[in-house]
Amino acid sequence: MPAEECVPPEFGLKVTRENKNTARG
Repeated sequence: MPAEECVPPEFGLKVTRENKNTARG
């Protein structure tokens, strides 16, 4: 199960943005 569901929407979006930025490097 994706952790985003367990985490609040705001935190999930923040983490997703950080992960995308890191992946793009």
